[in-house]
Amino acid sequence: MTELRFGCTRAIPGEVKTAWGARWIFPADMVWDRQDLQGPDAEQLKKWLNGGALRKASAKAQRLSSHFDLTPDGGETVTLYEDAYGIIRANPQRSFGYLYVAAWLKVIR
Repeated sequence: MTELRFGCTRAIPGEVKTAWGARWIFPADMVWDRQDLQGPDAEQLKKWLNGGALRKASAKAQRLSSHFDLTPDGGETVTLYEDAYGIIRANPQRSFGYLYVAAWLKVIR
């Protein structure tokens, strides 16, 4: 897979062929021009993300940050959402203002 321009790319397993990455303003503000989607199954991944996975991941990022389980100066990778089809992980990468997010499908539907 080609390197994504944005996102928590180090969390993406090596065998993944299609992934989405983004840089959010901490904790959960998505910026339209700070996203990248690459790979042969991009349409399926986009459908999964827009079908509710992103909304649930955003809500969890807000919840984790409100309890200080996710902080803008942290360096831990957390799972924001996971189901039978895909996974969304994120890491602030000690950026003090951004949350780097990545998603990929476990199976192709």
